[in-house]
Amino acid sequence: MTPQLVSLTQNEVYGVGVIDWLLERKEALPSCLVVVPTAQSSRRLRQGLAERGGLLAPKMMTAGSFFKLRGAASEALEVL
Repeated sequence: MTPQLVSLTQNEVYGVGVIDWLLERKEALPSCLVVVPTAQSSRRLRQGLAERGGLLAPKMMTAGSFFKLRGAASEALEVL
């Protein structure tokens, strides 16, 4: 499967919009990676998914962790 980049910057509340989007794709969640702005947002997304039903949550990591893992950006770019 080819990696797909999806940006969910909509006019709705961040957590609710992302949870709804993820639940529409619940069969694919175990193979998804969700990059979130903060560790707290990751916890809130996991909690929101759990409250709507038991399912396997996607892997989540912060943008800073993602860039360090992938070596995709220098430290200066991460700060920006």
